Amino acid sequence: MAIVNISIMSTVLLTLIGILAAAVSATDGDIRKSWIFPMDCRSGNAAIANVMLHLFINILSTAVLASSNFFMQVLNAPSRQEVYAAHAQGYWVDIGIPSLWNVFNLSNFKSLAWFSLLLTSLPIHMLFNSSVFRIDDYAGDFHVTIATESFLEGGSYYLPGASLRMRDNYPLHVDKQVNVSRAATQGSKWERLGAAECREIYSDACSGLRDYRNVVLIAKGQGWRRSDLWDLPAKGDFGSLSCPEAS
Repeated sequence: MAIVNISIMSTVLLTLIGILAAAVSATDGDIRKSWIFPMDCRSGNAAIANVMLHLFINILSTAVLASSNFFMQVLNAPSRQEVYAAHAQGYWVDIGIPSLWNVFNLSNFKSLAWFSLLLTSLPIHMLFNSSVFRIDDYAGDFHVTIATESFLEGGSYYLPGASLRMRDNYPLHVDKQVNVSRAATQGSKWERLGAAECREIYSDACSGLRDYRNVVLIAKGQGWRRSDLWDLPAKGDFGSLSCPEAS
């Protein structure tokens, strides 16, 4: 029986180490973004995969719990020498049943090992189940670009546009430049939504996004020049910016 339980514990341990190694390898060490596998949010496969993964996790957790219970009973059982020592000192120990009395009256090693198994076994279902979860929508992971129609037709543009948050936008982070550049080159191929439909989809922050992600809001007009927004010298840049006075 001990061989079976040791085999179970070893198998579970090696499986978990393998999963951890695969996650670290797939994310270049940043396990905060460990995806098991991506799929279309609009399909029902994500829910099925989530159920199957949690079923697998609970099977592993149950196996670990059963094996830990076996070893806790082994540690709780007194040896013949411990029985003789207890009788010699005038107290008793339980034989054949789980006993808290034995935990505090056997060797220090057995007591420490018993409590270690207890503390690691009881919360295992909660911890394992919370380690895997499904994300089937974009809560805030999308980029909004406000531009004119010419932005989608290959017209020139300059960042940060009309934004006044200079500390955040200059110098621009690479990811912001990539997001805007991608919207400029690919936005014309995206699905065009009406204003009411777009507002309904993107204004509800609690429901998340499934059908769409990044969005370009088209403003009326032909765009604007830098001189309309920024008071810059002819060869100036944003490092020597002074905002135009309000008229």
